[in-house]
Amino acid sequence: DDACRRIVNELEKQGLMDETLIIFTTDNGYFQAEKKMAGKWFPYEESLRVPLIIRDPRMSKDKKGTINTEFTLSVDLASTILSAAQIPIPSG
Repeated sequence: DDACRRIVNELEKQGLMDETLIIFTTDNGYFQAEKKMAGKWFPYEESLRVPLIIRDPRMSKDKKGTINTEFTLSVDLASTILSAAQIPIPSG
């Protein structure tokens, strides 16, 4: 994606890549005719999973470049971001 490339290039240009946590995600997907359905209101994997790509310079070398195939749901994003920022997760 061109926008992501431009952001990364600017971070590199400013020497901030080693201090910057990058999180890429999007909304859950539409079916696009999968299972002969359209929309995002059905309880199938195609409409529930969201992509999540994280580049964290603090990540250990054995974790860098790895892929985790577990489900990522939109309800996981807030706690993931707060944890990465070392901000306590509110109760309730």
